[in-house]
Amino acid sequence: MKDKHCFLIAEYCSAPFYMGWHLYLRDTNTRQKLNRDGTWGWLRNIHRPGENPAQQVFDKLGIKIKGDGTCDYDGIAEIAKRFPIKHEKIGGKPRGCIAVMVDKYGHITLPAA
Repeated sequence: MKDKHCFLIAEYCSAPFYMGWHLYLRDTNTRQKLNRDGTWGWLRNIHRPGENPAQQVFDKLGIKIKGDGTCDYDGIAEIAKRFPIKHEKIGGKPRGCIAVMVDKYGHITLPAA
């Protein structure tokens, strides 16, 4: 399997049970709820050591997860602040996007320059 071009999408959710910043791995950067195959692409537990498939991206960009990643001062919000999608907000907060590559093992990295 070849490496796949995808996008890390940082979005804010204002729904009571899911309130906070969420990180998604999507196959397009358009405003959508699901990937083409019907999956959400929600990357959970990114604050747990060894469980963040995008850790290499965070490290390379100097972004730290301080808590669980969902607060305004934490890592996922930093993606939206640094890489906002022009004219797109969710819950009154910017929506962010970074182009990434995903290898056959599910490791997420920045594309080679």
